[in-house]
Amino acid sequence: MLTILALPRPGEPPREVKAEELPPLLGSPDTTVWIRCLTPTDADLAWLQDTFVLHPLTIEDCRHRNQRPKCEPYDGYVFMVLFTLSLAEESIDTTEIHCFLLQQCLITVEDHDSPPMAAVWQRAHAAPGPLERGADFMYYTVADAVVDTYFALLETLEEGIDAIEERIFSPQPGMIQELIFNRRNALIAIRRAVGPMRDVFNSLLNRHLPVIHESHLLYFRDLYDHTVRVYEILEMERERLSNAIEVHLSHISNALNQVMKRLTAIATIFMPLTFLTGVFGMNFELLPFRSPVALGVALGSMVLIPVAMWLWMRRARWF
Repeated sequence: MLTILALPRPGEPPREVKAEELPPLLGSPDTTVWIRCLTPTDADLAWLQDTFVLHPLTIEDCRHRNQRPKCEPYDGYVFMVLFTLSLAEESIDTTEIHCFLLQQCLITVEDHDSPPMAAVWQRAHAAPGPLERGADFMYYTVADAVVDTYFALLETLEEGIDAIEERIFSPQPGMIQELIFNRRNALIAIRRAVGPMRDVFNSLLNRHLPVIHESHLLYFRDLYDHTVRVYEILEMERERLSNAIEVHLSHISNALNQVMKRLTAIATIFMPLTFLTGVFGMNFELLPFRSPVALGVALGSMVLIPVAMWLWMRRARWF
């Protein structure tokens, strides 16, 4: 579905127009247009290709998706791929946004709507500021909204990692390993998106593209700085998870050692009892010496020896 938002000239409110109204509007150098294509059909992509003379390779990318974030200059426009990310239970959902940046027009192609894009679309209707500053600034607004969601997503993951670190030393850590690996996979998915996007904004800064005004390069430098910060946070959180799994395994090993030490102590306490009962329980006529005193000594030893051994182990901090 194609939706076209046009700002005919600065000072006028933006309005949605039909496809047949677009060519006369683009004839004016003051016009800025944002074309949003949700769940594109072959007819939508064909119209975009014919109207704006887009390269078949970029249309093929829009049709088949499954791209990585990238920036590719073509004759008269720049083709870019951005990723929006959202946390769904324990996995990361990725939405590709294919962007065509022309001199007067921004085209975004999306499989389905996403919260950051919907928010920018609504703001563009209410406040014409970004459209008044040109298509490149409108693209910056879209990219900035996408990058800002990364910080909120990382904050949620950081809270989850904090909870994992607290559960490591709990008496019953439960399925802590599964939580750690789920969080680690989520960070890897984010890193797979953020790493190439950092290169996208770096390319916009250094390639001196004609569709980007020089005065707006500062804003794209800010985007690049944000993606670098996100990447650094990702690396720090990955390190925290690696440390968490090491501490968790060490904690399990120490707990197992404590259990084995207690079992060994219990077995050691019962060793003299086993010896005494074995000796005095042998079925010989003169045992236990037919003496009440000897029997009393044997029974007393069975009580005193384990108690003495328990006190000695307690003093040695075996318990």
